[in-house]
Amino acid sequence: MFDINEKKTIFLSSLTHGFTHFYMTAFTVTNIVMATHFGISITAIGDIGFVHNFLFGIGSLAAGFLINRLGARSSILLSVGFGTFFALCVAISPNPVLLTIFLGALGLSGSIYHASSLTLVANNIHSRGKGLAWHGIGGTLGLAISPMITGLITQYLGWRWAYAIIAIPGVLILIFGLFSKIEENAIAGDTLQRNVKNGSNTKKLSHPMMFLILVFSLQICFGLFFNGTTIFLPAFASKSINLPALGLQGIALGGFYTTISLLGGLGGQFLGGETSERFKLYRLQFFVMLFTVPAILMIGLTKNYLLIAAMFLFSVFGFSWQPIGNGLVAYYTSPKWRGHAYSISFALSFGVGALASSIAGRIADHYGLERVFIVMAGIGLVSFLFSIPLWILNRRAEKE
Repeated sequence: MFDINEKKTIFLSSLTHGFTHFYMTAFTVTNIVMATHFGISITAIGDIGFVHNFLFGIGSLAAGFLINRLGARSSILLSVGFGTFFALCVAISPNPVLLTIFLGALGLSGSIYHASSLTLVANNIHSRGKGLAWHGIGGTLGLAISPMITGLITQYLGWRWAYAIIAIPGVLILIFGLFSKIEENAIAGDTLQRNVKNGSNTKKLSHPMMFLILVFSLQICFGLFFNGTTIFLPAFASKSINLPALGLQGIALGGFYTTISLLGGLGGQFLGGETSERFKLYRLQFFVMLFTVPAILMIGLTKNYLLIAAMFLFSVFGFSWQPIGNGLVAYYTSPKWRGHAYSISFALSFGVGALASSIAGRIADHYGLERVFIVMAGIGLVSFLFSIPLWILNRRAEKE
């Protein structure tokens, strides 16, 4: 299925992807506890989350230049090194100001990762859809297990230990990355990559930038509703799910049920990756958005078992978008410009999407946590509307 270089590429990128999303997701579990510890409002902690996520997104704009200068692999290791260091800094933050600075620096460290790793995968893996799926599975697994592990550590040891322990896998990944030899740019590609459904090259589009703009618009909306949905999900689950599990309570219980639900994202990544190999990407993104929006709405309107089911459905369909969306970016760009395209994509998705943290904080403070998900479903509907012209324009291009 994969040769040795492809396997090492997938292992390093997936492992690092999981590590990055683990420490970025840790804030969704610890934010309310941090607010209580420092005596600040949910609005204030939402603003801190905005800085954390904004720098995670906007910093990726520099990743394209780092990739061209240092290479994708070295850029990945740089991200892991700084991420490990600033996680320790967060753990010893004495006040909200330094907490904001260190969480911002932690987000900035992670910002280098996505464009670097996706460039490495896109340029090294022949079966790009499956390669992106495995990469996404690593990230989803890190994101999914983070609420449970972080919740347990926070409940019984405190939020500072939750960030201090993050350094351990960071050091191990650095050791592996430094001593593994990975050949970069192992495969070549055309301006528009081959249609993996039938193995032939797609014909070139006359205005690929127009299609990219639509994809970037989708990424912005996805970043907004995804960040807005996950930022307070563990806290909402801890209040809205009254089902005993393993003797857990408080944020540990909310983290447990969030992890159980987010594990559905693993299936979503497989679904997105496998279908990317067989069907048109522009069709897939339409149906993903069609099913994701109702799932978000259900989260805000349900409790207990129905809430768990809604969270699970959100995970399955929401995470299936990642290999599809990343594949669309690769589909409309050449290998030479792919690193920059991924940088812009993640700057828009996570940078602009970070606004959802501040928006969600204000909604939660004034109207309650459940209203957050209703608003995010509305943003998801806008994303669905963007998917319609992308389908129409691709269909027209195929007929020309």
